[in-house]
Formats: sequence, C-alpha cells, structure tokens
Amino acid sequence: MPKEQFAETVTKYFGDISYIHKSSGNVEYHDGLYTASGMSLHGFYIYELKNLEKGQTPEGKESWKAQITGYYFHELDGDPYDSSSSKNTQAVYQEMKKDGYQGLSFWQACDRLVWNNPDTVLDPAVEWQAEFIVNDPLDDIYFTYLSCTKKSLENL
Repeated sequence: MPKEQFAETVTKYFGDISYIHKSSGNVEYHDGLYTASGMSLHGFYIYELKNLEKGQTPEGKESWKAQITGYYFHELDGDPYDSSSSKNTQAVYQEMKKDGYQGLSFWQACDRLVWNNPDTVLDPAVEWQAEFIVNDPLDDIYFTYLSCTKKSLENL
C-alpha cells in the first residue's frame, strides 16, 4: 500500500493525528510503501467490559472511555483431547461442573462466564483503555478512536 493510501486509511479511522511513516510489528515500511508482515496470536482472548464512562472532547463532542480486561487461552484450549490446556481453560472446565454451567459446551461456558464476573474464576492477561467517539451508526465509520493503551498483566 502506498504511504498516501495508508495516510487516507489512518485519517479515516483515527482522524487528524500526527505520526511518522515507519515499520511496526505488523507492517514493513520501505521506499514509500507499506507491506503486511503477517502475525499470529497463537491463542485467543475473551474480553470483559469493566467500565464505560461518558465524556466530552475539547471540541464538545460526546466521547467514551472503555476499560476492557482480556483473559488469555492457548490456541487449542477447548479441545477436549488436548492435554496441555491453560490454567484458564482448566478453570472453565471446573466451572462447567457447577449449577448453571452443566450441559454447556466449553465455548458456551466461556460466553456465560464473561457475563458473570470472570475475574473471580480466570486470570486476567491484559487491560485495554480505549477512548472513542461514536459517529452516525448509518455512516461508513462507526467509531473514531482517540486513544488506546494496552497493559500486559502477565508474561504469556
């Protein structure tokens, strides 16, 4: 992707921000072109919205700040034949023995758990703080992100 097209995409999703054209963890930048370098997460997260606060930008637009906690699972977690499941998967299987979880699949139990205080059962791995503006839901871009920070809570 030429840097001009990259700049248009950045503006579309992030507004008028200042940045330097350079390589990052997912793209290589060389001679005015961005090339995807690929990535693999080797696992997955389930996320819990911990807090959502309404605010206002300096320009008077309505903004939101979200605090999100992610709980990490290994790539093959949920496979009943995998003997090297993560601590969080083992906790989900223990939870599945309790009332309200019996008869659910692993994935259904994860879905239910995320709505029922997962931090009492699972170990959190990451916290996100995101600030954004909600645009017209019928428009092309629903969110404009103002800031985002990630804090690792454990070594994966």
